[in-house]
Amino acid sequence: MPSAKRPPPRRALYCWSAEITGLRAACNGAKRQYTRSKRRRPQDMDRDDMLRRIYMEKRKTLRQAICRAKEEDWLELVGGSGERPLGPTLYTAPISETIQSDYLRRIIGELFPDEP
Repeated sequence: MPSAKRPPPRRALYCWSAEITGLRAACNGAKRQYTRSKRRRPQDMDRDDMLRRIYMEKRKTLRQAICRAKEEDWLELVGGSGERPLGPTLYTAPISETIQSDYLRRIIGELFPDEP
């Protein structure tokens, strides 16, 4: 039996940036410090409270940056730049416009005959 494969890596979010990466690293570091502080014995409630406030503040900053980046990207997508946001669309003419008219009449005549 073959060994299980790893799932494919997650794709980057469209609004992700270097700024958000830095904020995420800072937020994770603050969370790590806070959780380690809670496990220490004897507990220092003042230190735990301070680290918790720092973590919450960094988490709020990260969330705001992500929301701001998403909003900017959304406004750029639907904005008034006049360009097509998803690139040029593929257009093909309907088949009834591309085939010759006598051939089209023959097909219609075979599909829908005049006599019952």
